[in-house]
Amino acid sequence: MAKGIGRSPTAALFGGCITDRSIKQALILVAALAFVLALCSFSGGKDIDYGLAFDGQSSDLGRTEIVAAFESPMPAGHNVVWCSAFQVAWDMLAEDVFDGPIGLEGAEAVAGLLNRSRASEADLAPESYFAAAGRATEGLVESIDREMAARFPDAAPPDFVADENNFLAYAYLSVAIGFAHPYFDEPHGLIFRDSAGGLAEVAAFGVGPDDDDGRAARAQVEPLFYGEGDDGSVEFAVDLGGDSRYRIVAARVAPRGTLADTCDYVAARASEHPQSGAYRTLGEDETLSMPAISWRIVHRFGDLENRPFLNDGFRRHGIADAVQMIEFRLDREGVVLRSEAEIQTYTGIEAAAPGRREFIFDRPFLLYVALRSAENPVFAVWIDNEELLVASE
Repeated sequence: MAKGIGRSPTAALFGGCITDRSIKQALILVAALAFVLALCSFSGGKDIDYGLAFDGQSSDLGRTEIVAAFESPMPAGHNVVWCSAFQVAWDMLAEDVFDGPIGLEGAEAVAGLLNRSRASEADLAPESYFAAAGRATEGLVESIDREMAARFPDAAPPDFVADENNFLAYAYLSVAIGFAHPYFDEPHGLIFRDSAGGLAEVAAFGVGPDDDDGRAARAQVEPLFYGEGDDGSVEFAVDLGGDSRYRIVAARVAPRGTLADTCDYVAARASEHPQSGAYRTLGEDETLSMPAISWRIVHRFGDLENRPFLNDGFRRHGIADAVQMIEFRLDREGVVLRSEAEIQTYTGIEAAAPGRREFIFDRPFLLYVALRSAENPVFAVWIDNEELLVASE
């Protein structure tokens, strides 16, 4: 199952704490993602052992938002994080269980964004994920266990309880990326200025004129554009991924309304500039400096919880829990991302009332990961402030 995707400006540049619960009379959707972008081994350079900038519940973060859909609005003054696993599970539930778009009372806007999102399985490499959906019979549970053991033997197997009164949708994604040539840790870090003008000392990596052994690392940096933005400030974007199958794009630009719009803007600007030659090469006298990013967040999609379905045949069912864990790391070696998500819906619940050309990334920036052949990324984050950045030593 894969949704049809219209061409967008992005296409030109792209080519994407769970606890066990057994609940009687429950309709269960589990979107479980273990998304791993592995790293290459290396030698040489100063190796700094970064810890997590944050490890805990998203409710403890004051300036970071986890969004369900690629097209979700970006709140000003916040980091914004999105990953495609939730979308894949939502699409599978809609097609294989609901036989159409999913409606949620009191959450029509978010459900509508998920129903219409252009992100889908089409953005994933076929061998990188497994997904299944249907009635939670013993046969489906055994099939998921068997497929996961065969295709992803290193992953912790999901623990489902078979119950023919329930439905189940499950997705698992695993992608491996690594920098062929590690970048250099910056021993003195970087001063990052957030959108409100606040300053923070953060750990950083990159390559510059003083790195005598940096020829290989410099060669894998592809500048995408460098020039003046609408507000007169300098905007730029680079692809850190070298010759890997995936792009790892960082863009210091003004934010658009959504992550999707911001990715499209980056793609459009890149298409206006030379596609090869010196423009797309980091010169020996040029500098790349990138903050190290590291976090583990557990997030509840509260705007989807305690909402009954509007679909015929499911009106006595509603989403009770929607939880996602995302762990992300970017440093001189590469990227690591792990995520699990769980959505559970109950039978016969009452709807709750809605609750109220120096590429120095020292200011808010976009970061996304995408197959070079895909329309859309599999992961995107807007870094507005230092909450998700590693403090310098």
